[in-house]
Amino acid sequence: MDWKIRNIRLQELREIYQEKLKNIAYRVYESHFQNGIVKQEELEGEIMSYYQHTQPSLQEFYSHYATQWEHFYEGHELTDSAFLRFLENSAYPLQMKYNRGDLNLQYYIERFHTLKKRSKEWKHLRNLFFDKWYHLLANNEYNYQIERINNLCERFYRLQKNIADQLPQRGNARLMWLLRTHQELAKQLFHYDEIAKNHPAIRELTKILGKQHYGKEKKFRMVAGIHREQIITHATKSDITGVCEGNDLNSLLPIEYCYLSDPALQPLFFERFNKKKL
Repeated sequence: MDWKIRNIRLQELREIYQEKLKNIAYRVYESHFQNGIVKQEELEGEIMSYYQHTQPSLQEFYSHYATQWEHFYEGHELTDSAFLRFLENSAYPLQMKYNRGDLNLQYYIERFHTLKKRSKEWKHLRNLFFDKWYHLLANNEYNYQIERINNLCERFYRLQKNIADQLPQRGNARLMWLLRTHQELAKQLFHYDEIAKNHPAIRELTKILGKQHYGKEKKFRMVAGIHREQIITHATKSDITGVCEGNDLNSLLPIEYCYLSDPALQPLFFERFNKKKL
């Protein structure tokens, strides 16, 4: 098989493989995908990661039949006299690879001996032999490659099924998924969790921030659709009392709010909060 045809066939195998992986992933994570636990781009990332890791083996599968194709084209290019010797020498190895009902080598050898070389009948029988051999070889190769692709897909299914079964349908399933797929995020959360365990004040801060976030969302939903009214803004607490140290989250300086947005400065914020130095 020439390189152009080989490249086309290899690309077809890659497309078949990708489609199978995609079908498996969306079937395994169907409920998680519908519930927003796993997002489409994340699922596509899982598919592509596994594909890129295993795709080079497709070339290995494709090369499994390379020697048989070389043998096929070797005989295809021979003269009639050399071809008959080639056929007689190849009878045993070909009989080991193909059923007699599919490719009866003895029948072809006997028929060629009764025909005149370079005759129309000889040429027709030779073309018939190579056509049958070509299709048998191509089908065997394709079935072999699909079997190997199915084995890779089965491994992918078991891997993703194991992950999906560990994700609850509700609660913190989204967090668990993110921690599994984002190792840096997991390290940061575990780091802050260790800090919070050793500092009661930081646990209190986390609780307060969580309540404030929930309150903002609730307030936003309640005022949606209400007519605008003029709001009178009073002086801030710092305008009245001046700047002083403490751990009152309502009295932070603007620069101190910025600490929370920078991972490098967050430990400094927690330390000052714990010591009431904000």
